Amino acid sequence: RRHFMGSMIVMSVWCSFGVSLLLLFATIKNVPKSLYEAADIDGATPLRKLIHITVPAVSPILFYLLITGIIGSFQEFTLFNVMSGGNVTETNIMPVWWIYNFTGKYGYRYGYASALGVVLGAVLVLLSVLQFKLSRKWVFYS
Repeated sequence: RRHFMGSMIVMSVWCSFGVSLLLLFATIKNVPKSLYEAADIDGATPLRKLIHITVPAVSPILFYLLITGIIGSFQEFTLFNVMSGGNVTETNIMPVWWIYNFTGKYGYRYGYASALGVVLGAVLVLLSVLQFKLSRKWVFYS
C-alpha cells in the first residue's frame, strides 16, 4: 500500500517512455548540423551546444510532451484500476475513477458523473492555457 503511488508513477513513465524517446530522438536528428558546425567554429563546449542549440530546438516537442503527459495523468484510470484490482484507497483515487463509479457503482448518478467530467475538462483546459502562457518564456519556434 505504501509504495503504490510510486509504482504507478514508474509504470506510467515506462508506458510512455518509448513514444517520448522516439519523438525526442527524431527531433534531435532534425536539428540543423550547420548550427553545431558554427558553434564548433566559435569554440563552444558540448554543454554550451546542448544548452543553446539542442534544448531550444527540441523545446516545442518537450512542450508537447509536457502537455500530453499532464492531461494523460489526470485521465489515467485503466492502469490504476488494473494494478489495484479495483480496490480503491486514499492513495490511488484518480479523478476519472469518481466519474466511472458514479455511472454504476454508486447508483447510476449520470448527471453527477457528467458534471465531474465537465469540471475535469475545465481544469485541464485551465492548466493547458496556463502552460501555453508560461511556454512563451521557454519554447522557441523556428
